This record gives sequence, C-alpha cells and structure tokens, in this order.
Amino acid sequence: MRASRLAIVAQTAGAYLTLASDRDLLATARDAAANAESTVALTQELRRAGLGNAADVESAKTVLAQAQSDVENYTTLVAQDRNALELMVGGAVEDALLPASLVELDGVIASAPAGLSSEVLRERPDVLEAEHQLKAAYAGVRPGPPCSRRSI
Repeated sequence: MRASRLAIVAQTAGAYLTLASDRDLLATARDAAANAESTVALTQELRRAGLGNAADVESAKTVLAQAQSDVENYTTLVAQDRNALELMVGGAVEDALLPASLVELDGVIASAPAGLSSEVLRERPDVLEAEHQLKAAYAGVRPGPPCSRRSI
C-alpha cells in the first residue's frame, strides 16, 4: 500500500516537473517564432531595397515555418502534460496551482543541506522503490546445488 502511494507521488511530481519544463520550452519556441517573423520582415525589406535576394527571404521563411511548427508541438505537449497531471490527481487543477516554469520552482526544489540525516534519504520514494526492487530481485535468486569437483 505504501509503495503504491509513493509511486503515485513520484509520478505526480514527475508530471508536474515535466509540465514546467515543457512550458519553458513553449516560451522559448514562441520567442524563436517571433524572432523568425522579424527576420522574414527584415529580409523582405532588404530585398525590396536591392540588398537581398529571394533565396535569403525563402531561407528566413523556412526558419519561421520550423519555429511555428515547434510552437504547435510544444503547445500540444503542454496540453498533454496538463491532462496527464489532471488524470493522476483525479480532477481539474486550477491554473494557480500549476507551475509557469522551472524557474518558478527554483526555491521550492532545493538541494539537501549538509548534515542532513540519512534517515531522510531512506524515506525518499525513489530510494524506497529501488530498495524494494533490490529485495524482490534478491528474493528471486535461489542458490543452485553445490558444485563439486567430481561433477565437473
């Protein structure tokens, strides 16, 4: 029972961090798309002024198309991340409870201070899961019949 709860907590925390990460990637993709739009406009102006060529404009448009595709992909990922999180918690999650970015979580997720008891480490869900897997693997190992020189 406890292992199940720990697994759910770990999965929920992972989904929460994935959402934060994908929101950061979406913001970066949106910035890249905005920059690509500016580059297309600039290269078109340069071409009209006789300082550029059609290949430069087409190249800038290709970069813009890729940036717009990235925005669409990350928008989909963010929606999927949110759906996964809401599925795990069993209902809708208010926007105020969701992370805007990983930077927002910087103060929430901290490194362990020096001198922290190892008992705290033993209570971590990932450590407990690894311990249970090790015990299960060990329990499944049965020693074979003893080897004797005569049977070789």
